[in-house]
Amino acid sequence: ISPYVENIHVFNWKGNEKYPLFDAKDTWRKYLSNFKTAKNLLLEFMPDGRLESLKTEADALFEIVQNN
Repeated sequence: ISPYVENIHVFNWKGNEKYPLFDAKDTWRKYLSNFKTAKNLLLEFMPDGRLESLKTEADALFEIVQNN
């Protein structure tokens, strides 16, 4: 389905529990390696539901993308 995907929601959940994206960097690198072209990556959820966590989550996403 890779050629048909435009947007990817990036998050770190297990069941109903939300965790920091930083803890799933290696997992997301593996996921993103399946796409040959750049995609829009979206941070929709904060692990603690607080807007103040956005910077930390965005920093983790930038690190994932830079090392992919």
